[in-house]
Amino acid sequence: MHVLPEGRASKNRRRRLYCQRLFHPWIQSASKHGIIGLTRTAAKENGHREVRVNAVAPGAIFTPLMEKAWKLHDYTPTKLIRGTPPEPEAAFERQGTSEEVGSVIAFLLGPDSKYVTGTVQSVDGGM
Repeated sequence: MHVLPEGRASKNRRRRLYCQRLFHPWIQSASKHGIIGLTRTAAKENGHREVRVNAVAPGAIFTPLMEKAWKLHDYTPTKLIRGTPPEPEAAFERQGTSEEVGSVIAFLLGPDSKYVTGTVQSVDGGM
């Protein structure tokens, strides 16, 4: 993080996947926590320079790749109800959009978050 000029912001991304339960969930869990640790450590190490370092943890976000998965498993928005795939644990009964994740990233990189650093911002519909 020493390459960022003073007063700049950095964003890390961490995925939250419900398919983590498939193969070796400890691998994904370890990597997720590694990103969190890296984010918090980099924030502390660069705080004296007012470099902000944060992570974004999106849930299931409706993208072209996710749309393919929906079609493969015959999911439709009307079939998506609480407790069913592809987002079985979310409070909102839908998947998020790229724009919703982008808004959080824009906030973290913008001037309104001048005092926000070392955080993990979940954008997951209340998972």
